[in-house]
Amino acid sequence: MTGAGSVTIRATQAGNTDYNAATPVDQSFNAAKATPIVNATGGTFAYDGNPHPATGSVTGVGGANLGSPIFAYTPGVSSSPINAGTYSAVGSFAGDANYNTASAAAVTVLINKATASLSVSNINQTYDGSPKAVTVATAPDGLTGVNITYAGSSTAPTNAGTYSVVATLVNNNYRAPEADATLTVQKAHATLSLGNLSAVYDGTAKPVTVTTSPANLTTVTVTYDGSATAPTNAGNYAVVASLDNSNYQADNSTGTLAIAKADQTITFAPLINKHFGDAAEALTATASSSLPATYVAGSPATVSGNSLTFPPNGGSTVTITVTASQAGDSNHNAAPDVLQTFQLLENVKPTSTASVAPVPNAAGWDKSAVVVTIT
Repeated sequence: MTGAGSVTIRATQAGNTDYNAATPVDQSFNAAKATPIVNATGGTFAYDGNPHPATGSVTGVGGANLGSPIFAYTPGVSSSPINAGTYSAVGSFAGDANYNTASAAAVTVLINKATASLSVSNINQTYDGSPKAVTVATAPDGLTGVNITYAGSSTAPTNAGTYSVVATLVNNNYRAPEADATLTVQKAHATLSLGNLSAVYDGTAKPVTVTTSPANLTTVTVTYDGSATAPTNAGNYAVVASLDNSNYQADNSTGTLAIAKADQTITFAPLINKHFGDAAEALTATASSSLPATYVAGSPATVSGNSLTFPPNGGSTVTITVTASQAGDSNHNAAPDVLQTFQLLENVKPTSTASVAPVPNAAGWDKSAVVVTIT
């Protein structure tokens, strides 16, 4: 019997010299299909981009080799699994004319992630206002799923500073140790230029100007002979400008602030003529600097402070020149002298003559006293 199905057995006897052949007798029965034995074997593999199927065999009656089972995988894949993961594989035999369908118990196919590596580069950069991301290379090349944090943030930093970098890999088929590095964003170079280094004293502070390139950088500090206060008084001052900025660095800019003394003028009103012996007169010249004026008068007049005095008696009329001066100080130049002149007049005593004649009357001469008044 070679297969399943209806089987007829015929018994015959051919006879011999003494007996004729017997009439054949047929007996029929049904031969049922056999159930094969399905064997399945899973396995553990490392991802390499190739299929990794379960294996097995189907054994029939008498050890007949019926081939390999057909495997179904959960989670479902249309063919042998390739990607890393854990798969349940059930091998089955579909059956045929002589054998029933059969299957084996599920086996496990485990494909572990392959080992990759990460390397971080581009970790020294210079501030330019744009985000400064590092570069992470993978081995094998081109792996997806690289995550990078900068001091714990997923956003690449823009500002100058140092940042701890951690690169990790999240990939279906590869695993890698995290890669650590330090990103340094250097400050960009800037320049400082001093201006307003020449000024004239006017009683107000004279700060210099500092221009930055790039423009409008903060914070610029200026010192004048070591002081942060801009000077007011005339003189020369050593100026140092420095930059303290989170994203820019610059060499100090140095120069000399020269505050010149201010010019001044004197206002001195004309003087009126005087006589010898007149009372002293207060001189009232004023300087635009508000500094006090000093005076010198020609002889015979004299000056004490701002008091102009005249001798009690003198000779002929004389022209007197009074000079008003202001010598200046540490903040003012000397003012040009201003001169005023006046006439110091001689004192002339008035003289009068009067004639007195007696006036006769009927009684004779009037001998009463005569009073004459001279003015």
